[in-house]
Amino acid sequence: MTATRESVAQALLAAIAPSSAGYALTGRRNINPEGMPTPALMLLEYGEETHRPSIALPPVRSWHYRALIYVDAGGDETVIPAALLNPLLDAIDAALVPDDPVSGRSTLGGLVTSALVDGETVKSPGEMTGRALAIVPITVIVP
Repeated sequence: MTATRESVAQALLAAIAPSSAGYALTGRRNINPEGMPTPALMLLEYGEETHRPSIALPPVRSWHYRALIYVDAGGDETVIPAALLNPLLDAIDAALVPDDPVSGRSTLGGLVTSALVDGETVKSPGEMTGRALAIVPITVIVP
């Protein structure tokens, strides 16, 4: 199966935000968070890199994504917004565990060479507003 940009984006979103995850909203286009139902996850395409180690070898392509996770604790000051965010971050980690026992990589069911959280996850924990955000960098290596 040839991995296209669209097939990879759809497979990645399905992996990190399955219907069982309990998101009120998921998508691939960021929207104004004001009034957004939460929890919400938006998967955004962020950039691409192509490296050719040798003219005789096929290129190695890296596609970069950002998963934006929004939560809202509302006006309840006893609820810690980051505590709502943390299980959703753990679920992304769990969704990208290796599914290929030979290579030890997450391949999105064999579609890609590797899909992994790669880089710094930026968190705005929402202490003042009750609304928290995490931006999770995901890199997909495509054959």
